Amino acid sequence: MSEHASHDNNHAPAHFTDAEWADFQADDFSAGKAVVILMLGIFGTGVFIYSVVAYWVMAFSA
Repeated sequence: MSEHASHDNNHAPAHFTDAEWADFQADDFSAGKAVVILMLGIFGTGVFIYSVVAYWVMAFSA
């Protein structure tokens, strides 16, 4: 008989400990912060480039 067949179907064994779940959640939170920081950096860069182009057009299109 296989290892899986000996377990009750209603009570599956826990594959991860509580500490591992906490680790996963901390890693997910860190990854989420990194994504937000990168998105803000990309947005800020776009605003900066747009501002430079807008200034250039206003200053030199007389």
